[in-house]
Amino acid sequence: MNEKTQKYTVLFYTNYWVKAGLERVLTIILPELAKYYNVILATNASGTKEGFELPVQILHLQIDDEDKAKVPEVLLDIVKKNHVDLFAGNCNLMNYIYDVYEVLLENNIKTVAVNHEYFFAPSGSFYRYDIMEAREKVFSKLEATVWLTKLSTYLGNIIYGNAVLIPNPNSFEDDTLINKDTNIKTILCVGRFKDKNKRADRALMVFRKVIERVEDAKLIFVGQYDKEIKIFNKGQSINDLVERLEFPNSNSIMWEGEKTDVIPYYQKASVILVVSENEGFPMVLIEAAAKGCPGIIFEVPGLDDIINNGENGYIVPQGNIQEMADKICDLFENPEVLHSMQCKAVELAKRFSKTIIIQKWQRLIETVISGERKKLYENVELGVLESQAKTEYINAIKCIKSKLQKADVEKCSIQELCKLYEGLECLTIRRLNKYFLDEANKIKIYLIKELRRLPLDNPFKVIGIYGMGNHTENLLWQYKKLVGNIEAKIVFIDTFKPTFSERFLGYEVYNINDILTSKVEEIIISSVLYEKDMLQKVKKLYGEKFKIYRFYEYNNERLF
Repeated sequence: MNEKTQKYTVLFYTNYWVKAGLERVLTIILPELAKYYNVILATNASGTKEGFELPVQILHLQIDDEDKAKVPEVLLDIVKKNHVDLFAGNCNLMNYIYDVYEVLLENNIKTVAVNHEYFFAPSGSFYRYDIMEAREKVFSKLEATVWLTKLSTYLGNIIYGNAVLIPNPNSFEDDTLINKDTNIKTILCVGRFKDKNKRADRALMVFRKVIERVEDAKLIFVGQYDKEIKIFNKGQSINDLVERLEFPNSNSIMWEGEKTDVIPYYQKASVILVVSENEGFPMVLIEAAAKGCPGIIFEVPGLDDIINNGENGYIVPQGNIQEMADKICDLFENPEVLHSMQCKAVELAKRFSKTIIIQKWQRLIETVISGERKKLYENVELGVLESQAKTEYINAIKCIKSKLQKADVEKCSIQELCKLYEGLECLTIRRLNKYFLDEANKIKIYLIKELRRLPLDNPFKVIGIYGMGNHTENLLWQYKKLVGNIEAKIVFIDTFKPTFSERFLGYEVYNINDILTSKVEEIIISSVLYEKDMLQKVKKLYGEKFKIYRFYEYNNERLF
């Protein structure tokens, strides 16, 4: 406790500070908690870009994260200097956060992990294979793990024994009187559509089917967007897709960009769509609901905490474009049903009021700091979720098996796989968890093989890495972790940045047109979506001068 203020000090840490979902949640929670505690927010300097403004009573520190291996000690230093009583980590899909937790635990710092994603979010990716394993080693040692949905909390309690349910809060006042014009047929999508994971392409495909039945419908995107972003596995952009879908009226689709006030859009919209494959707890659903805008979503486990199917919205089987379009059309063609659903959406939002959620946070903080954390876990194990939890484990195992088969890591016949999956159904959740981790370990073996192809162990070579972003950062992190130290001299190559305009991860950056002056001998292309374009660029400029290493010639499953 801070002796001057007689308040507990709580430090929240996350890797980015931008205008996105997790950050929006913190901008609601932190000012409220600052009324009772000394609140510090620490974010990575490299990831802090035009984020939300915070009130002056919150100390916002930007930490040097150029070398991720040093982040744990940097955060420990902040914790000690500021007499922090509780550390809350918010970026649990980042590998290095688990090293942060270990260092804090060694120094007896009370620590909680706040998970803004679905329990199985790490399981669908090669490049996050180790997150589930890291959680297994670390989470059970923490004071608490916070989850957004009942299903994730149920699983967290079984596997780690310290799960606490705290959903995201709704910051909007509820509209008790809903009087929308049901003759206006507007579909709303709100989010960061610069992020391909938000699947603007799916919203467009749904809308194309909607206007076949409801010609005067409109689709509005609110949020940052990039219509040149490549669509998953197809190599085409959003602009390409719009052209291919041949919308009869181009004015029926509106890209509004980022807005400081989205309430008018929620108030006018008929329904809101969430079409992504993974979500933790989408703020837009409860915010829209507060303004009488029911959600129509693709099924994501746990989101039935928010949507009661057929009552205050619809939950559609994942990826079923036609069914989602039909649900929207049914509502547009039945104004009474739509109005009823809009009214019930408002009732939904009340369950997630800011007052209720902040009280949950206060209870967590006070209970953990006082040393009585076990009181938090009472009544968390909800047995009714056992069947759903088993299904999700088996689905996660199937997902890994599919990826291993596609990457030629292992071969199984359809009959063998069917027999295997039947056997999994009789296992307990703990046994399923162990089986899942064993399968994830096969991914590690495959990645080690891929990484050893790279010429990063030769101290006499200059290697150019073409690509600067999360893929590259994770590639180098995994190399150091799984193979060993990088002995070669590294320079980074970029298509747009001028030579020496900045450094990346401490290394020099060259423009692609200038690499002859860098003494580069071999090039590693580090990108999933743009690998082919980058390869063509190198070949066009330099022919066969450089030996090139690539990862996605035969398989576009992201590895790093």
